[in-house]
Amino acid sequence: MRSKWILYPNTKKKLEASGILRRIEQISRNTFISGAVYADDIIHYAKEIKESGALDKIPKIEADEFKSSLNNAFKAFFDGEVPKWLIRKNNVFEETRMELEDFLLLSGGIVFTHKLLGDDELFDYKKFGFNNIFEFTGTVGSALMNAIREKAEIYTPSGLDWVTEKSNYRTITSSIGGNIHYDLSIRQVDITAYETKDPFGNSVSYRPEIYTDYMNFSTIHSTESDFLVVILQYAEQMGIMQKIVENGAKEFITFAKSLGQRAGATTEHLMGFTETPEYTFNKTLYLQIPKLENNKNYVGIYSPYTFQSYGTIDNIYYAAYIGTENELRIQLLPTSQRECISFIPEDIDKILKGLIYQCAMGIGRTPVKQIINLLEYRCSTDYIKNKKKYSKSLLKK
Repeated sequence: MRSKWILYPNTKKKLEASGILRRIEQISRNTFISGAVYADDIIHYAKEIKESGALDKIPKIEADEFKSSLNNAFKAFFDGEVPKWLIRKNNVFEETRMELEDFLLLSGGIVFTHKLLGDDELFDYKKFGFNNIFEFTGTVGSALMNAIREKAEIYTPSGLDWVTEKSNYRTITSSIGGNIHYDLSIRQVDITAYETKDPFGNSVSYRPEIYTDYMNFSTIHSTESDFLVVILQYAEQMGIMQKIVENGAKEFITFAKSLGQRAGATTEHLMGFTETPEYTFNKTLYLQIPKLENNKNYVGIYSPYTFQSYGTIDNIYYAAYIGTENELRIQLLPTSQRECISFIPEDIDKILKGLIYQCAMGIGRTPVKQIINLLEYRCSTDYIKNKKKYSKSLLKK
């Protein structure tokens, strides 16, 4: 099952200009779709579309090609020769297998069954500015599927989202939220508009999210305070701490207080504080986040900023580093082939506010009051005294 579809900017503009996005918003408010798609579903929708006469509204040569392409792909799917999507990343086409859900979108089945478009519009791609039938049915279907599923996402707590344009021309979305156990979870997705070909070889301006798009940081229990320390240390090393602590971190503390504290599914964030600000900062002895010379080589480079990984054995953990382009990297160690989450200096205010929002909304286990206390302590003379004290003791050793 697909988790989500990525629509490229030019496609979104077409859908908005044509009024289709508005229709999708209206329909998705009271619409539910099962998570699983079966072969019988595909056959059922195809039969209904045929009986509706929608294909008779377009030239016969296009209708015949459309039906033939779908039938051949459907047969190949069950014969073990599954058609593939091609997504060009780093000048190489990555292949991802077609799934049954894709037939639901590309055939126009999901659009037809939810009556998003009339029979005379279902395959009229030219009217809405698209290049071919499959680009049109797939794009509209994926937009509708996204909208329906977003309305139904009630099990996984979600936080603030933001989009970052990286220096390597990639577009990344970030969200600081919680997993199903309300532990800190940060998710990034590469939504770059890569050159894409659908399973029928058509160039399209949308694609399914695939495994290599995801970057994740998921820890155990109340690690929001420790992550805040990492953020602040990163800001200090990047020379942008003044932006945070200006006027006693007024911008961020005011934001935190404006949100209040909401109850979530746990009780930790409604109880007291498990540790003092001094203890939280002292745990890492005010040491620096190590700077990498090679983003793929972590061997022998110790980081004092570590987090236990959620759902893994004890010797697997996350560690914070500063990458070759001054990005904050949270890498899963000792070995991982997955790309790690990373943040650029320009993201610092978004990271902070995202963490504050996560705590205030009860998405995690840490109360927002604890984050406020840490920010106030970081701006205090006590922080400066303790840092000097620990620095001197380390130098003596």
